[in-house]
Amino acid sequence: MDIAQLAVQFCVAHPDITTTIAGSANPDNVRNWAKWAETPMDEQLLAGVLALLEPIMDIGHIEGLPQNNKFRTKYESHHPRKARALHLRRHR
Repeated sequence: MDIAQLAVQFCVAHPDITTTIAGSANPDNVRNWAKWAETPMDEQLLAGVLALLEPIMDIGHIEGLPQNNKFRTKYESHHPRKARALHLRRHR
């Protein structure tokens, strides 16, 4: 399976991702993406990929203006994924 297929399927299936935009000058790519979006995701493959990514899952970068990132709580600094999940639940 093309890892791009899993990526498209994950984005389309994830409840917190409201929009998935993919663009290409190649019409075959666009047709494939449309087909992939309608095909059930391989949950076992996704679990394997997520397990591989686990050690680096919370490594990222600061986004936006620096002054908007200085108010992170100690909890958020040590548990960014849990803090993000709580934030998403509060703002639905």
